[in-house]
Amino acid sequence: MDGEDYKSERLALNAITQVVSEGLFLLEDEQDFDFNVYADDLPELRMWLADGWKSAVLPERTLQRLEDLLTEAPQSARIVLKVQTRMICLSVA
Repeated sequence: MDGEDYKSERLALNAITQVVSEGLFLLEDEQDFDFNVYADDLPELRMWLADGWKSAVLPERTLQRLEDLLTEAPQSARIVLKVQTRMICLSVA
């Protein structure tokens, strides 16, 4: 895990936690969302990651396994990357 790349996200979450615990803001809503990213091949996935998610880390072992699976899969097979995210809505207390 490339923890340094997520430093700003951790700082933001800590700031939200602090202002809610201090009573400055109220937690109105919190929802988790899943979405899928599709790629036709490994180069397309790598390009999407480089353009859209620079802090993502896929270990070389995972990439090699993915490449092996694609070699064995039917021609129509696609890569699906499941992404999870959380949205938080705050209001002024």
